[in-house]
Parts: sequence; structure tokens; C-alpha cells
Amino acid sequence: MYAGKLVEIGTVHDIFNHPQHPYTKGLLASLIKKDTNKDERLYNIEGTPPTPEEKEGGCPFVNRCDFAMKICNTQFPPEYRIQSQKVACWLHAPEREKGDVHG
Repeated sequence: MYAGKLVEIGTVHDIFNHPQHPYTKGLLASLIKKDTNKDERLYNIEGTPPTPEEKEGGCPFVNRCDFAMKICNTQFPPEYRIQSQKVACWLHAPEREKGDVHG
């Protein structure tokens, strides 16, 4: 969940081993692991979450996403099924492969 919107749904195993949404991937990359070196800098998702006024319209993660496309600014994506998971991200739109979703 990001800014009050469901962005990815799946089992714990799927989410931790096969994250599909850029926000989920960023969260997992920022975790301390047992083999993390104490001097190693943890991953940081740049930017700040949107305020309630800024959330309207597109994807609330758009300003922090490394993969944002033009459509992300204006339309929240529908849920796409990736095997047993559901993800709300234009990166997984079948139309994207046909060039109908513009980056």
C-alpha cells in the first residue's frame, strides 16, 4: 500500500521473492539483511510521499518512481495479474508492449 492505494497484492513469499511494483522493490532494497556490512549505505527511495491534496489523478508514487511514464501523472493504473500477484503499475500493462502506453 502506498499513500492509501493498494499497489501490490500477493503472498509473503511472492512479495519478498518476486516484487512487481517499483515501491515494493524499493522497500525491500532498503531492508537490512544478515549479510549487510555495517558500513554499507542502505537504499533510499528519493523524495517524499504525497500529501492528500497531491494524490488525486495519477499514481501517487509517480514523483519517486525511476520508471514513471507520462500516463502515471494522470491515470492510476488498473490491477494487472502477474501469476498469483496483483499489481497496480503501468509497467505491467499489456498495451505498453504494443506502444499504446507512452513513457
